[in-house]
Amino acid sequence: MVDIDSQISKKNQLLHHYIYNQQASGFEILSQKDDAFLICNLYGSIVFQSVCCEKLTGYHSQEISKMTVENLFSIRDFLQTQMAQTKAEMYNKQGGLAIIVDLISIPIFSEGDVVGHYLVVKPVGEGRNHFLEYSSDGMLFLRDTTILSVNKSGIAVLGAKNEDEVMGKDLGCFFQQADKIKKSITSVKSGDVMRPVKHTIMKVNGDTVNAKIQVLPSIYQDEVGTLVIIKTPVEGIHDVELSMIAERNSTAGQLAAGIAHEIRNPITAIKGFLQLIRSDGDHSDEYYQVIDGEIGRIEEILKELLVLGRPTTKVYGIHQLERLLHQVIVLMKSQALLHNIVIDQHFQLADTVICCEGNQMKQVFINLMKNAIEAMPGGGKVTIETERRDHSHIEVRVIDEGCGIPLEVLKRMGEPFFTTKENGTGLGMLVTKQIIEEHGGTLQIDSDSSGTCMKVILPISS
Repeated sequence: MVDIDSQISKKNQLLHHYIYNQQASGFEILSQKDDAFLICNLYGSIVFQSVCCEKLTGYHSQEISKMTVENLFSIRDFLQTQMAQTKAEMYNKQGGLAIIVDLISIPIFSEGDVVGHYLVVKPVGEGRNHFLEYSSDGMLFLRDTTILSVNKSGIAVLGAKNEDEVMGKDLGCFFQQADKIKKSITSVKSGDVMRPVKHTIMKVNGDTVNAKIQVLPSIYQDEVGTLVIIKTPVEGIHDVELSMIAERNSTAGQLAAGIAHEIRNPITAIKGFLQLIRSDGDHSDEYYQVIDGEIGRIEEILKELLVLGRPTTKVYGIHQLERLLHQVIVLMKSQALLHNIVIDQHFQLADTVICCEGNQMKQVFINLMKNAIEAMPGGGKVTIETERRDHSHIEVRVIDEGCGIPLEVLKRMGEPFFTTKENGTGLGMLVTKQIIEEHGGTLQIDSDSSGTCMKVILPISS
């Protein structure tokens, strides 16, 4: 009995920890504002309610946290049956009014065990769920092994242009280990709970991508079938932040040698002028000015280096784009000098401002300049240009004179952990694209045998 009680207590703690983390990150697949959902523990006690669900039930969070699923819905043993969807009456607080709703149950996993359930609530007649249609995870509804429906994220992860390229096809068209998924389908129909497992997905164009797959029994348009949830790599906020930290640490290490060299030069000058001051008092003011300038140079380099060591807390604000670029160039000059590379800059829009997270935007241009420098092991020139693209966007170009990027490599740039560098992390371009897209921008790459041009297109702040 003590062991069972301790296991229940541990699972409840894991569930509360899961909810705390999800609230901090805004939930991965559900929207508090747009999705009506509850979270309950393994015994049906309600422990969380979304803002949208509060409007539907009429109960405040403090009130509903004292209730169970069976207090709120006309169902018995729903969670024990492991069915993913059912219809039920829901008792609204306003006079005990009952409305018919669809309930979708999704198990919550933590440390390899089911610790609770999401219950997504949708009044019957409202059409497709926001949860299914707009989830960041791919969703496939199957009859046996035939795909009957797919959401927008599912279309994207399978590399299809539209749902017609997916619907009506067999599971085996998109999954290398289709037999394993078919066994999972058989298991969930028998009432088993299947944990998310890794699978290899084959896209429409023949490319492959690794993903985690979860299989659940479900109902779609009154037809019993199976729901397949596809979670692709580095989609969660926590994973993206870990990638950014890893890439930032790698960047700091690679820049260390150049920065040490750059700081050593002014320190040598300072030592020399201090010796001159001791022996020649007549020119002390002039010497002090030189020393002050050299110390300023060290401070400038160290100030920009600290950007790479700051916490990942995001603070968005209005920034002058060319000022950010100047700060990045200060940091990268030492790396360029080590590789016999000149940095040339042509800025046209001195007063242009963008809304961005300053440290992240610097990380973008550090990564792009670092790639440009590494593309010219024999030396050369990196050109940084800014130009207004239209009335609402600015384009920043980072151009190198390297040998270009092969087409097969260009196609895979941005894939997690894909790298052609001996000591590369495979995260640099992934992080760069992620940051740019989070800021409403796009990255375009033009490359041939005469060099590569990285174009960052960002919205101008009004």
